[in-house]
Amino acid sequence: VAIAVMLVGNAVAIHFVSSFRVVIDSNMLRNAVETDRKEVADLLSFPLFRALLIYALIPGIALLWVRLRREPLRAAARRVLAAACIALAVVVISALASFRTYTSFFQKYPETKHLMVPANHMTAAMDLIGKAVRRPRGPRRVLGADATLGPRWKSAQKPVLFVFVVGETARAQQF
Repeated sequence: VAIAVMLVGNAVAIHFVSSFRVVIDSNMLRNAVETDRKEVADLLSFPLFRALLIYALIPGIALLWVRLRREPLRAAARRVLAAACIALAVVVISALASFRTYTSFFQKYPETKHLMVPANHMTAAMDLIGKAVRRPRGPRRVLGADATLGPRWKSAQKPVLFVFVVGETARAQQF
């Protein structure tokens, strides 16, 4: 089930990264979670369904043919630990071989870390959940209680209209 959810998340992430050239971070994911039905309907498209077919459904069907073999827990843990150690060694050796290249690239283009599927939407989801779970420390404080209108506002000849722009426009600054 977890792999199937990850395949669907990957397919959706691949579609939006490649189609709209967006980065997927916790702010983008929060925006997606807080969207309404009309926006969702606008995003449902043939290219999205094609991405779901290619990157989720076909690999998901292939997963149905995989048969897991049962083995004792110790043997499985040893095998997984050995594979993880080998994979870690390969990653470390590869990173050390090109450390300067990777370092300068990621320093110059830090947003590229948000383009790596599946790491982008998985870390964004964990960050979003972490922010939602965190409790505010201490009591709430009133900010700006001492704010007053300046003399120009008080002496206005016409009624004053003050507009707050909040929502999609305010969040658009992040993308």
